[in-house]
Amino acid sequence: MPFFCSDVPLPTELFATSTLCLPAISSGSVGQLACDLLISTFQMTHIGYIDSQYLTPLVGGDPFTRPDAPTRLALCCEVYHAPDRQLVVIQQRAAPMKVRPAGTWNSIITPFGPGEQGCSAAFSEQLMGWVRAAGFRAVIVLTGADLSFRQPDQLAEPGKRYICTSTFPEPLRQRMGLLGWAPLEQYQRFHQVPRGSGNFGALLEAALGHPVEPTPGPRAGGPADGAEEVTLMYELAPHYPTHPPPVRASPSSCGPPSAAASGVVLLQGAAPTAGDAPKAGGAGGVPGGPEVPLCGVVYFCGEGPAHEQACALADHARLLVAATCPEAVAWAPPPSWAPPHFAHGSIFGA
Repeated sequence: MPFFCSDVPLPTELFATSTLCLPAISSGSVGQLACDLLISTFQMTHIGYIDSQYLTPLVGGDPFTRPDAPTRLALCCEVYHAPDRQLVVIQQRAAPMKVRPAGTWNSIITPFGPGEQGCSAAFSEQLMGWVRAAGFRAVIVLTGADLSFRQPDQLAEPGKRYICTSTFPEPLRQRMGLLGWAPLEQYQRFHQVPRGSGNFGALLEAALGHPVEPTPGPRAGGPADGAEEVTLMYELAPHYPTHPPPVRASPSSCGPPSAAASGVVLLQGAAPTAGDAPKAGGAGGVPGGPEVPLCGVVYFCGEGPAHEQACALADHARLLVAATCPEAVAWAPPPSWAPPHFAHGSIFGA
């Protein structure tokens, strides 16, 4: 069965003329909530689903169907399209599995969350392989990050941070500068993805086409080589460095966690500039081909209801694709956000 399964016939150029937006499974589920808002507000059309053996199986009622309308079954990873906005959104409702699928590996449970170990890397490689083949002009990943581990200069503004690959389109880079967005400091200074960003590190690695190598860092005995400043964050938060990096495995078999996976997530080589990830082509590269034009938009948040943060993150995505979504938006939540379906109530008063 193909990785992407379409419900309807699609024009061959649909993906090549579109921007792809997808969530990282991360703090507060804020990326998934933001994608809910994009799909519901723009009344996007369901065009298919992603079929991967590395995702946790899930089926349920369609969260975008109104109570008085016929419903359909929703799957764990579905694809939506807004033709008038040249926007494609992947909504991933289930994380990559922590336990290896039967028939492909031994039953080993990894010690970390589903966004960091298990099948996360293998699924990310599958996904980015499809993205390369489809030819999307840009990819935007919406991700949360742990609010407790901000640097001092991030305290006043929880959003407006990004990490992007060197092939991300220059007009969109310029737009981020005009909007006052800044490269994520953790990545710019230390080549680290933020703690709480879940599977974003695996997605970034697969997009780059080369691995994120664990190297000695502050938690392993002091600042990394080449870091002139010793920042207060390491004194205040000895566990600030990110979780162990995703275990890289071929799509055909998620290999067991490496013994090297206990280091800090640092990319080898010189520090990036302007939020750029290093160019592809490093030694021991992840299979997949050329670098994907990807930008991770980071929003710091806590666990628990994150509807307000999701609205802000969805607006960041809209501003980034402002050529096709220029107008201000009154976000329309899906029916699944309203009581009694959502236990915590709704900020929209539904």
